[in-house]
This record gives sequence, C-alpha cells and structure tokens, in this order.
Amino acid sequence: MSNIQAPKRSEVIDFTREPEALPEGAEAPVRPEWALTEARLPLFSYTDDEGVVQTVTMPDKPNPGLALNFLRKGRTIGAELAIPWLIEEAIGAEAMDRLIDELSHLDDPSTGLGMIRDIGQKVQSVVMGGLEGPKA
Repeated sequence: MSNIQAPKRSEVIDFTREPEALPEGAEAPVRPEWALTEARLPLFSYTDDEGVVQTVTMPDKPNPGLALNFLRKGRTIGAELAIPWLIEEAIGAEAMDRLIDELSHLDDPSTGLGMIRDIGQKVQSVVMGGLEGPKA
C-alpha cells in the first residue's frame, strides 16, 4: 500500500481482540463469537511504521446471519453502499480504520478503488458462501 518497505519481520495482527485501554467513558466494542474464530482468511497486508508487515484477516466461516443482514442492507441502502458495512463487520472497526488510512495515502485513486473492489468481492464471496442453497 502507501508505505510499503522491506519488512523487518512478518506477523499477523489480531484485530479481533479487545483494545487494551479505552478512552474514559468509552465502551469496548462487542465482537460476536464467530468473528473471533482462529480459522482466518487473509484480506490485505500493509507495512506498519516499524517496517513490520501486518496482515488483516477475516473469519473463514462467518455466521450466516451476517449474509442475511448484508442482503437486508443491500435492499434498503443499495448493494454498493452495503459493501463497506460488510467489510467492517468482517474485519472489525480497528482494521477498517487502518484500511481507510492506508487508502487515503495512495497517490493513484484508481489503485485504491481496485483494492476496495477486490477486498469487497472476497469478503462478499466468503460471507455469502454461508448461505448455500439446497444441493441438487
């Protein structure tokens, strides 16, 4: 992404854990149990300020309720506007903030749009896979 450098080391960041300290009066976000599973699919990587490659993941088997909620949102606000909501539900608010930050530092907007499209399609495909129809 915007600050890609030679990595010093590589690790997967766990955006599903609760933050260690919250601002006074703030409530910790509640992540559903399915969002905290250890079986994860990588969505995108970035290089942090220390040169460490971080990988943002999502659950490999999201709850089918997420798919139904996505379909409902698509019906009410439109499919295009429901995609960012779906991405954030799949990766969590902290990872979404990081994605937004990374995309806002790209020089070429078309690169960012392509990345959003690719991430959105992957998330949607995995989420909607939870709604398999009857087998023929």
